[in-house]
Amino acid sequence: MRFDMLETIRMWHTPYIGAYLLWRFATGFASASSGRAAPIMLFFIVAALVTDKIYYEPVWKRNFRTYHRYFVENKKLSALAALQGAINAKRAYTCAAIERAVFGGLLVWDKEAGTLSARRIKPERKAKLLDEETTKAGFAAEKIGEWFAGETPSDICVLLGVRLT
Repeated sequence: MRFDMLETIRMWHTPYIGAYLLWRFATGFASASSGRAAPIMLFFIVAALVTDKIYYEPVWKRNFRTYHRYFVENKKLSALAALQGAINAKRAYTCAAIERAVFGGLLVWDKEAGTLSARRIKPERKAKLLDEETTKAGFAAEKIGEWFAGETPSDICVLLGVRLT
């Protein structure tokens, strides 16, 4: 329990890790949508999902619909209900992570369209020394990007029970 809490705190308080995770999300979104950029508002949902193990661990071997069912079947609806609070609590973190990703060259911000897209990074520039949890969260972020590319933002919000204001 103590390790999980320390891991969550480390990921939550490090916008540079957040920048990497958001880049992975944008990469997954683009690959599943023929290069389309993701709406900025989705990054706020993703930041909450990929910085907490309770949300990113169930991503493996599931699609978006069965992800929701996982929480229902395992009686973890309280965790899903807490997602709105996590999104709200991590707004400043998400903004800092987006800022670092844009200024660091990981994401490209289209102010007119209100979207962010992943920049291609040469293989030699990719991080190779990430810890295991960050790598797992990165894979989850990319998969969530693929899921979100096939849904409308309003459908995503309805299925996760969140409201972006």
